[in-house]
Amino acid sequence: MKKLWFVNVGTLVIAMTAIVVLLGAIGRSASAIANPGRVATLAASAPAVTNVDPASAPNDIDPSVVITGTDFTAVPTITLGSATLVDVGWVASTTLTATVPWGLDAGVYTVTITNPDGTSGSLSRAFTVTQGIGVWTSNGPYGGAVTTILVNPVTTTALYAAVQAPNSASGIGLFRSLDGGLSWAMIFADIGNQFHAADLSTLAPTVIYADKWGQGLYRSDDGGDNWAALPMPAGYWRRYQPLCLSNRSAGRVRYCQLHSLLRRRIQVR
Repeated sequence: MKKLWFVNVGTLVIAMTAIVVLLGAIGRSASAIANPGRVATLAASAPAVTNVDPASAPNDIDPSVVITGTDFTAVPTITLGSATLVDVGWVASTTLTATVPWGLDAGVYTVTITNPDGTSGSLSRAFTVTQGIGVWTSNGPYGGAVTTILVNPVTTTALYAAVQAPNSASGIGLFRSLDGGLSWAMIFADIGNQFHAADLSTLAPTVIYADKWGQGLYRSDDGGDNWAALPMPAGYWRRYQPLCLSNRSAGRVRYCQLHSLLRRRIQVR
């Protein structure tokens, strides 16, 4: 009888132990369901890189690139070979932005993304650096001598160049580049050496002034896409050659001519 009692007690202890283990497992499962973020963190996937746009740039500029892929977390480290990209921005788990620093050696580079948790992913032959330093290239502007080159003081990839006809005082036009000089397009015809360094406002760099030969002063409020003639005192701009233009003073434009100095108050946007 005593032997049977001990056997029953032992069986009961084993059964209770099994129940406790089972309840613990159920509790852990319930906790995982209630905290999916924790489980996701424990099982985080490594980032993967699928594309870099643009895929090439010369080494004499600081190009901005957009990197796409999966499982990017804010804010990762991005490298081209051993060089670290700057101005990294996390847009989404699939999209990053960054700037490639100028001065890299020409060559084909592997892009590597390293998340803050240490996981990383790479794409080989993802970006090509071409030789730009010490190399002269020309994709415009054409048609004459470049008399003035101006740089937008805020968006430094926006450039303006005035072109004058060869052996002539007449102007070909004003050209604009939005990619640091890689390509150019004419935005205002028949002006040349009448475009000066003061024509780009440091207060509102999308506002541009240009004096057109024999026609007067023009203004663009959108960086050169559209132009409008400004009213001037009768006889002034038709009679004298404009010599200088200054809009560095807040709210004022100074317009110089051969025998006069005009000043006009404007609204700086």
